Amino acid sequence: MIDAGGDVACYADKAFLWHFDRRWFAPADAIAPVRTSLGTIGAMVCADGRIPTIGRALVDAGAELLVMPTAWVTTGRDPDALENVQADLLARVRARENGVPFVAANKSGVERGCVAYCGKSQIVSASGEVLAIAPERAPAIIASEVEIGAAPAARVSIPSPPARVVAPTIERIAIAMADDAPVEAALATIEATQLVAPDAPARFEPLDQAIPAAVLDDASVADPGVGVAYRRAGYRLLIWDCRAFDSAWIVPFARARALELRAFVVVQDRAGNRTFAVDPDGVVVAGTFDGLRVASFVYDGARTEVTLVAPGTDVALGLERVASLVAETPAS
Repeated sequence: MIDAGGDVACYADKAFLWHFDRRWFAPADAIAPVRTSLGTIGAMVCADGRIPTIGRALVDAGAELLVMPTAWVTTGRDPDALENVQADLLARVRARENGVPFVAANKSGVERGCVAYCGKSQIVSASGEVLAIAPERAPAIIASEVEIGAAPAARVSIPSPPARVVAPTIERIAIAMADDAPVEAALATIEATQLVAPDAPARFEPLDQAIPAAVLDDASVADPGVGVAYRRAGYRLLIWDCRAFDSAWIVPFARARALELRAFVVVQDRAGNRTFAVDPDGVVVAGTFDGLRVASFVYDGARTEVTLVAPGTDVALGLERVASLVAETPAS
């Protein structure tokens, strides 16, 4: 980073290397923000945005703004909508979960006929609102005012859950918001082996014996470090007991936690009287609505062990390595 006076303020190394990065680079050996004339800035590089504890560590160490030079690629699955999970979801979640603005500068176009970029450079407020965004295909300059220096997001104590080692299993899980007669009738049809409901009958307990599952409250889901602690301890199903979360952010946070942890997430939205499930790719795969009071999905534990998101890029190893770096990052 070059400060306003032209001096080099710092160098920041990428902590989570992506695919062919490993041909030329070694990962960062430290995570730390830097003080500049603008404020204290936390610099992240591209795939660093997929590891939630990197942004958390930078903000907890004093960063008032997260910035990211990046090369968000796209598959071209839909040529009319160049997708990338960071551009379309995680950038907003990273800002909101940390309570600081997030600014990303991405590439557009195609290189060597085989690497395409999604554009969408963006400026996101501390509340997660996209203030400015570039087009997908054309070079552009975007600008917006952001507020820095406000109090960052609240944190909770990171738990140390007991380690779980359970052989991957395939189970059909029913999800509902109540245990009543319609639930019982539906279960006979669905042939579910497990039930996730606020007050599941004793005959379905304990779910945790068959599947490494944990129940999280709103504050634990909002904190980007809590789910990581459970993932590292072996938990593969997170059940979110959602009671007072901003309704507009329930689905984005559930999707983000599932895909960044390579875990299944079940949300029990008490205020909305709805439950839904998200798979390790961050896709909502089942949920209740209207007269559908009992939904179901297939929990495949083997999918949670597939942590390679690109050749040579392993989310599980990335979470472990960043944990060691975070332990050495002083808090502000």
